[in-house]
Amino acid sequence: MHQTIENQVIGGQSFCSLQAIQKKTDKRRKLLNYHIPAKCCGHQAPLVAHPQAKHSGSVYCPNNERALINFDRVFDYLSKGKWIRQTTGSNGRLLSLGGVQYYVAGADKKQKVEITFDRQTKMLQLCMFDSRRQLKPQPIKKLNYRHLQGDDFIDVLTEGFQFQIPFQEQAFKRGTTFLDLQGA
Repeated sequence: MHQTIENQVIGGQSFCSLQAIQKKTDKRRKLLNYHIPAKCCGHQAPLVAHPQAKHSGSVYCPNNERALINFDRVFDYLSKGKWIRQTTGSNGRLLSLGGVQYYVAGADKKQKVEITFDRQTKMLQLCMFDSRRQLKPQPIKKLNYRHLQGDDFIDVLTEGFQFQIPFQEQAFKRGTTFLDLQGA
């Protein structure tokens, strides 16, 4: 959810204070948790469907989150899914899954591809949706701690944080987003 809130609340905006960000973030979090239904929660809002999830009982600390990610559970979850994507792009053989582009060699141009995750091989299994023709399996991209946990934008708010030199656009965006918070 942190990436959703970051994109929906912060996304390209600047704020005059930390309190302004906190107020907007709290409002959005309440909406997402109590009022917007989720398919995975039986079409109920997450904290309506699972009120016990309101607090885990442990204090949130970004530095400890990595130890809590259990990739076996992530792989089990992914292995139960099935995704259908239309190939796109100028060559008609690109598809997007989880915001990541995959080139699908051998795919029929601009057609649907069925995607599943093989728990044993940890590979995406690709199949042409209509013909059921199997395509070459691909490793899943961006399935690591950094991408699951998200960018540590919260570090900007902590004492002693130093911005990266903005050689990449993302570092530049992060720096300009938080200029007001750093007193610049």
